[in-house]
Amino acid sequence: MTLPAEAAQAVERILNLLDTAQSYGLDALEGEDAFALRETRSRYLPETIAAYEAIPPALRSLPKGSQPSADALLLEQLSILERACSQQVERLAESARSALSTNGRFLSERLGSLDTLPEPVAAVTDARPHIAQRFLEAIGREAPKPSDRLESIARRFAQAVPQLVEIERGGLFGRGPVRRVAMTVPAGAERYRYTLTADPSGALDATCTKIVRGVAIRTETVALEEWIRALFEDIEAFARTQALHTDAIGALLR
Repeated sequence: MTLPAEAAQAVERILNLLDTAQSYGLDALEGEDAFALRETRSRYLPETIAAYEAIPPALRSLPKGSQPSADALLLEQLSILERACSQQVERLAESARSALSTNGRFLSERLGSLDTLPEPVAAVTDARPHIAQRFLEAIGREAPKPSDRLESIARRFAQAVPQLVEIERGGLFGRGPVRRVAMTVPAGAERYRYTLTADPSGALDATCTKIVRGVAIRTETVALEEWIRALFEDIEAFARTQALHTDAIGALLR
């Protein structure tokens, strides 16, 4: 389903705040603010959307007696969540800034101040190609014709991560060429759907959709290399949370 535009924008802002909190190491933090943010991610936001979904679509915009409409109630509740999250994230940020400052003083006392230390020796950069580029190179070798590349990609994902992949084929009884490949990767209370389609010339179109409680919050069209990089990162994170003893990324590159 699709939320009303204003509500979808509020959900997106809340998710951005939760992403910011996650960058502070939210899952390992203690305290009321960290607990409230984790609850917002796992319960408060999904349950708010689920309560709205339970109301028949035809009735959502209609007030009932003196009560506001479901659309208005949803927006009010999302506003509460957004304001609370914003306040909690700001307090976490202030705590992080304080901890960083304390760590800086510790480093200076133990190792010396910046102006007393010599310049670092230039490090040798890693010349190995980016993992996304390696994948594209492997596909190019396996399928020199652009029209065959979606088929090659579908085969690799079906072998490496069959539990995540959906393949749509054309033709009679779905036995024709691959028309669409989609990978849906769980990430906590959210899911990310990576979709790849090919036009008649074989050019590949890549999109990524963020999904919360079955609601597609945002879909973006991205460059193919960026799409592969983000997908690989999410697959690796999912494999770690599920304790999957398999080198899925290695299998995709072979």
